[in-house]
Amino acid sequence: MKPGRPISAARASTRSVSARTQITSCSTTSPRNPPAGTFSTVVDGSNLTKPFAQMLGGLLTVVAQDVRLILTPKKADGLKDMVVPEDTDYTKTTDAAGVITIHFGTLFSGESRKVTVKMTLSECAVGTTRHDAVLAEAQHSYSAQSIVQGLQTPENLKIFRTPNPATVAGSKARWVLAELARRRQAEAIRKAMALADNGDLDGARYLLVDAQNALEDVLLDDGQKLIDSLRAELVQLIKLMASKELYEAQGRPYALASDTSHARQRFADRGDVTDTARLFATPRMDTYLEQAKQFDKDPTKPLPSAADDVKEEIAANPMAAFSSELAFYLRNAIEALQAIEKMVAAPTATA
Repeated sequence: MKPGRPISAARASTRSVSARTQITSCSTTSPRNPPAGTFSTVVDGSNLTKPFAQMLGGLLTVVAQDVRLILTPKKADGLKDMVVPEDTDYTKTTDAAGVITIHFGTLFSGESRKVTVKMTLSECAVGTTRHDAVLAEAQHSYSAQSIVQGLQTPENLKIFRTPNPATVAGSKARWVLAELARRRQAEAIRKAMALADNGDLDGARYLLVDAQNALEDVLLDDGQKLIDSLRAELVQLIKLMASKELYEAQGRPYALASDTSHARQRFADRGDVTDTARLFATPRMDTYLEQAKQFDKDPTKPLPSAADDVKEEIAANPMAAFSSELAFYLRNAIEALQAIEKMVAAPTATA
């Protein structure tokens, strides 16, 4: 398959399978080669059109390879320690200076990767005034179409330090809490699967119900789609653990797909047509899913090409191609204006 060749998602499909299919790709233990691919489940006797179409939605939109994030600690403003938890499939290395490099592999168009970083800070010194403290520097690199792009413009990770921090989380903090809740749910699914594999289905369900209750404490200003997908995932998994037979036939494959999806922050089909969990699905995956449904209804009806899909996405969001660069320059402009404001205000304060 040549890159960039227009292919309709539903045309490249297989009508049925006679055994449960686990769609995966090979991985390696090298720290520079993170696990690749996804794990999707197809129920016995079902057709491959919809899961395969969604996989094509990713494979036909690879925008970057060998994506790396480099976190460099800055200890001049109270940072004592910086750690990235071991709760994903991505590989990472830490050198003697504490610089952390995380290897993400490939990125599909519309995907993003979230990283949680635990930072230990020293107490604010007596007389410390409120200020933006730079705790680390983040920098990424990647390759595109086999061309190494190298290290990109670094960005400072800041925190507003004050002797009297706020007790109510702001909107940004709530997004962090939501991401932490997602990771706790992923861990709960792994533990529930281990219990179910050992025959303790009651204990597995209780664990998932506790995860459900924990989601009720997560509040977001927007992005409710994330919480709804997490809830839908737990509801479905609890249902599929009603009996040993149901768990072995559908529950365990569903849990395996969920586990891999969370660990790699990439969409995976769970093999259940009633499932509404769409975690990490990209716009192109959603488009190809709809095309696959149309193909199932009427295989003779023409479908748009991949080139037509690109045009539609650009028309729907014309700013997407350069929004990140625009945000970078806007941030630099704001910081420059703030610096000028401080320079102008300083003489006035001493007059």
